[in-house]
Amino acid sequence: MRFIACLMLSLLLAGCQQQGDAGANAADKPFVPPPVTSFGHDYPDIPRSADGSAYRPGKMPMETMLVYLEALRNGSKNLPLALYTASSKAMLAAAPATPAAQAAELQDLRRKVSSALYYLQDQPPLAVLRFPVDERRSAPYLFRAGKNGWQLDLAAMADLIAIDPDGRWHLRRTDNEFMFAFTGLQFDKDGYPHR
Repeated sequence: MRFIACLMLSLLLAGCQQQGDAGANAADKPFVPPPVTSFGHDYPDIPRSADGSAYRPGKMPMETMLVYLEALRNGSKNLPLALYTASSKAMLAAAPATPAAQAAELQDLRRKVSSALYYLQDQPPLAVLRFPVDERRSAPYLFRAGKNGWQLDLAAMADLIAIDPDGRWHLRRTDNEFMFAFTGLQFDKDGYPHR
């Protein structure tokens, strides 16, 4: 299993450093995005589109997350975007996010994404963007590798992650395929993470 720790300071994307376990392939290279001057304006610069065709999955989960943030900024979350899994598209078609919810999610992610870590698993190819356990109101984001890149799995997030009345996330089940990203954490009987 490889761990990728990504740091975005303020709203600037500075780079990404990969840390691997003893069995990691030395040929693997960390994803290093281009330097930018302001997040959401220079990278990625995706124009608003009526059908969402401009929002494509990235080659790495971090790239997909940046495209997702741009979709939120443009109010395009509810479109059947290629950066979503098929089940996520169906979920959003049945229960679209409100513009206020999209704006709140964008604001929250912009504030907290600098503390997020990306965890990758090769087989099956899955990824998790996870915030520090102390960030109780910042739920993880789940990704699956598709044929055209890494896709956000909002449906799996809705199935596996619950939010309590205080806004704190917890897992509905700890016997799921994304648990590789939570090693080192303990979960209580209600699915809340602890160090």
